Amino acid sequence: MKNYLFATCILSLFILSIGCEGNQNSPYSEAQNYFSLDDGNQEELILYSEIPQEELDSIQKKYSWDDYNKYDNRLWEYMTVFFDDVVSKSGIQEREELWLKLNRPQKVFWTFLAFSGDTDNGGIYQFLFNKPEFV
Repeated sequence: MKNYLFATCILSLFILSIGCEGNQNSPYSEAQNYFSLDDGNQEELILYSEIPQEELDSIQKKYSWDDYNKYDNRLWEYMTVFFDDVVSKSGIQEREELWLKLNRPQKVFWTFLAFSGDTDNGGIYQFLFNKPEFV
């Protein structure tokens, strides 16, 4: 299962690297604003949350790699504390505004979460349909 996570991460980084240049002739390209890692904030940590060490230790203890379950694992717990909670506390409603405020590592993490969440549920087609701005 570790290989599955690694492969998903590599594939999401590949998708990021190809950008949207190949989609210029798409009928959707004018209506869709594509995200770029180079857009907006790059280094400043604008959106963040301080997470107690006890909470991180609890997640590591609860989810062992020996009993890995692809639908119930520490990745989803980390997603909640490192990303979902931060976004909800920020009050930002629009994806584009959020993208511009995130720093580069946060953008990569968000793209990975979007890709992994949609492909786990409905495959690559679902990711491309639901979140074309990440392509």
